[in-house]
Amino acid sequence: MSNFFPHENAKVYQLALEWVIWIDPVIRELPSQLHTRAELDRLAASMVVQIADGVGKSNPSDRVKALESAKSTCLASAAIIDILGARNLLEQGDIANAKKKLSQIVRLLSGMVQSANTNEIIRSRLGASG
Repeated sequence: MSNFFPHENAKVYQLALEWVIWIDPVIRELPSQLHTRAELDRLAASMVVQIADGVGKSNPSDRVKALESAKSTCLASAAIIDILGARNLLEQGDIANAKKKLSQIVRLLSGMVQSANTNEIIRSRLGASG
C-alpha cells in the first residue's frame, strides 16, 4: 500500500492502527450497554487521529500539544483496561497484552515529544544568538 501522508510512515501511527485492530474484537465482546465499551472504542479512534495530527504539525509547540493529547488518550485507554480487569470483564492475558501495546505507543510518543521540545529549545537558542 502506498503512503500518501507523512504520518503513515511513522512507527507510532502503525502501532496505533495495530492497537485498533487488536482491541476491536475485545470491544465487541463487551456488553453493549457498558459505557467503558463505547469509551474504549472512541479512545482507540482518537489516538490514531491525534497521532496523525501531531506528526503532520510543522510548528513544534503544536506538534507537542497533539502528541501529548495522544499520550493522554493512551493512558486513558490503559485506565479503562484496568477498570475492565477490576470488573472481571477481561482476562489477565488480554490485560497484559493491552498494556504492553499501549506502553509501546506511550514510549514512542514520549520520545517524539522530547525530541520536539529539544528541537524547539535549540531553535530558540539559535534565534536568540543570531
